[in-house]
Amino acid sequence: MEKLASYGEKLIDDSLKNDKNIDKTETLQNSQLFFSNKHGDEKNYSCDFNKINNHQIDMTISGKFLAKRKVNVDFDKNSYLLDTYAYDIEDKVKQKIKSKYGLKGNIVINAGANGVLQNILKMFFLSFGELLTTYYSFEQPQYAALSMKGSVRLIKHREDFSVDFEEMRKAVNENTRAIYLCNPNNPTGICEANEKIIEFCKSVNVPVIVDETTIDFSENKSLLYEKDLPDNLIVVQSFSKSHGFSGLRTGYAYLSDRYIAEYYKNTTIHSNSHLALYIINEHFNDGVEENIEIVKKQRDCLFEALQKLGFEMIKSQSNTLLSRQTYDEMFFNLLDKNGIGVVKVKGGDNKYHFRIAVQTIETNKAFIDKMNNIKNL
Repeated sequence: MEKLASYGEKLIDDSLKNDKNIDKTETLQNSQLFFSNKHGDEKNYSCDFNKINNHQIDMTISGKFLAKRKVNVDFDKNSYLLDTYAYDIEDKVKQKIKSKYGLKGNIVINAGANGVLQNILKMFFLSFGELLTTYYSFEQPQYAALSMKGSVRLIKHREDFSVDFEEMRKAVNENTRAIYLCNPNNPTGICEANEKIIEFCKSVNVPVIVDETTIDFSENKSLLYEKDLPDNLIVVQSFSKSHGFSGLRTGYAYLSDRYIAEYYKNTTIHSNSHLALYIINEHFNDGVEENIEIVKKQRDCLFEALQKLGFEMIKSQSNTLLSRQTYDEMFFNLLDKNGIGVVKVKGGDNKYHFRIAVQTIETNKAFIDKMNNIKNL
């Protein structure tokens, strides 16, 4: 029993030492919910992420803020936050975003990165068409395209789970309305080089939407730091992950002049919370760098501990980790019985990968201890 607890203890001990401040393609047609993959089994879009209820160790929540930060709002002095629209404050937040990246282009803000993505896809799927994306990916853009009677074509990854840009380029045709890439990828955590993405954008004449929601946890810099971006590139980001404001539901995107007028034409007004933008404006940088470093360190500790236990994981540059192997329902039932909540991601042969997100140090430790016990059953 002493040996079983060592990995979890090591996870916390190693983290605390240096952190003194820690408190090929498939097509999904119009509105289909199921489709067969190359293994012949069905992929159910309603079941990719299992519902988590009352797990003692919930490793599903992505966006935990692990640094110190104090947020107070005096509603006696700021009651206007509750009964007025977010005009001036929205402009202030946009200016801070532009200053961060040295941008001169257009920034739009909406209710979460997902809200921005939904609005962007409205522009391109008003008259059917096809969305290209990778097999493993954040799936909300796929739902959006399907809901507008579009279709989705999934491009298989390379064996190392990286994007096969050549296959994606070949798949572009007259029906392609947009291409969606998640970078770092959700759920794999693989991060593609900016140079590859920009080169790819220049090689196609359709909108390329790059979702950088977790880019701050990678070794890459955001595309927004690059100069002379292609005008068909749209970059989406969020305040949910590195900033730890997922409850405020605020995301943003960079669009070139090629798309900005059409974006506003197809979106509703007053979609941003005045209170949310006020808090973001007041605490734009508070604890963010510290949080990023803590999350990255904990992610790497989780990776190392799981590898030592025999769970082969994909090396991630996000705030999540995905198992390289797939498992059957018996494994997930065992996790459930032991009070562990993970995200199930459909692989092949009717099996699933498991995906976890970095949690508090105490939760990460408890998770590793439980996985030690499960592995030795």
